[in-house]
Amino acid sequence: AFIQKHNIDGIDLDWEYPGQIGDNNTFRPEDKENFTAILKLIREKLEAIKPNTYLLTIATGANQAYLNHTNMAEAHKYLDFINIMTYDYYTGGGSKTGHHSNLFASASNPNGRSSARAVEEHVNAGIPIEKLVLGVPFYGRWWKGTNDENNGLYQDSSGERGGYSFKEIEEKY
Repeated sequence: AFIQKHNIDGIDLDWEYPGQIGDNNTFRPEDKENFTAILKLIREKLEAIKPNTYLLTIATGANQAYLNHTNMAEAHKYLDFINIMTYDYYTGGGSKTGHHSNLFASASNPNGRSSARAVEEHVNAGIPIEKLVLGVPFYGRWWKGTNDENNGLYQDSSGERGGYSFKEIEEKY
């Protein structure tokens, strides 16, 4: 009724993270099966309202651990798109500096996270590439108190750290 009343085109779920510790969340091994089951149930409910009308999408972690705790080869069958959260590889809350949303691995950190690696891992997990969407940030990260080695990249930070909003980047930089 809510979807129809407000003319909503679908549902996007962001479960952070099935079967894994998050921000004081409850997590269990059965989350892997429950995750697929809830997607199947929601898809069935959406189809019962009006077949082939409503989108069902999810946000996924951009790492192999997320994929190990889900069954994306089965889950994607109930989904229209999978939005990979390809950001916050390094955060302003962490004491180590790095690219927070790089497309490819850096030469100075070739085994590090990257959007290309996340896409490859998702495809290897059984998701058709045409269902994948990159979630990209419109904000930046900063750190103070790093040494100058490698221009401060992949260094420990002992000072303040945080982020820039899109508006701040647009107006100041």
